[in-house]
Amino acid sequence: INASTNNPELVNMVAAFCMRKAGGVANPLGSNLANIYLMYLVAPLFVVMRWKLKGDTERLQRFKELIRTERKLIYQHLGMAFLMFAFSIAGFWVLTASHPFGGLTEGVQIQPGSFLIAAAVICVIGIVAFQYWNKRLQERDPELFEAIDDEEHTESWGQFIGGTIGLVLSSFAVNWLFLAWTEIYQAHLTVVLGAAIFTGLHYFVGALITSLPEMNVAVEGYSKATRADLNTALSAASVSNMTNLAIAVLGILMIIVLRAVGVELGL
Repeated sequence: INASTNNPELVNMVAAFCMRKAGGVANPLGSNLANIYLMYLVAPLFVVMRWKLKGDTERLQRFKELIRTERKLIYQHLGMAFLMFAFSIAGFWVLTASHPFGGLTEGVQIQPGSFLIAAAVICVIGIVAFQYWNKRLQERDPELFEAIDDEEHTESWGQFIGGTIGLVLSSFAVNWLFLAWTEIYQAHLTVVLGAAIFTGLHYFVGALITSLPEMNVAVEGYSKATRADLNTALSAASVSNMTNLAIAVLGILMIIVLRAVGVELGL
C-alpha cells in the first residue's frame, strides 16, 4: 500500500527529465522530509482534533492507549524514517556537492559520473538496511502485516488507467508551473531556494504535493486505531522513504544514460 503511494514522486521526476531538468530527482529525496512531518505530526494531529471536535472520547482514548502500548513500534518506524532521510541527504550532497537547506549556490550542478554512481550506492545501502529491518519486524510480529483491513481497496482497471493518465498530466502541469515560477519570481525565490530554483521547488513544494497520498494512508490507518493499521500508518513514512531512495536510484541511472547518449540536463 505504502510503496504504491510513491507513484507521484516517480512520475513527477520523469516528467522533469522529459523537460531536460535533472532537478526532478530532488522530488523523491525531498519527499523523505515531507513524509516525516506529514505522517508523524500532521496526520495524527488531524485525527485527534477530528475526534475531539466530534466528541468521540472513546476512540480518542483507545488511540491514546494504542500509542502507549506500541511505543516500541513507533520508535522503530521513526528511527527508520529518519535514517532513510539521512541517506537521502547524503545522496543529495554527493549528487550536487551541496545540500538543499539554506539555498543551492550559483555554481551547483549535477556531479560527474563517478559521483552519480556513489550517490546511487548510498541510496542502495539505505534500501538494504531498511529491508533487513523490515524482514526482522515481519518475522518477530507477522500479525502486524496479516490483519490489515483491505475491504475498501477494490480492483478496477478503469480507475487504474484513469488515475495514471491524471497523474501524468498533473505531473507535467506541476513541472510547467515550477518552470513558470522560476522565470516570473526568480528574484524572490532565489532568496529562499538559492540559484537552482527548479530543484528547490521540487525538493520542498513538489515533495509536499506528492506526499499527500501517503498522508491519506496515514490518516486512514490512525483512524482505525488497530495495531496493524497503526503499523500501516507509520509505514506511510518509513516504507515510502525507502521507496523514494529506490526512485532516486532509478533517476540517477536515467541521468547517467541520458548523459551517455548526449542529452544534457540542467538543474
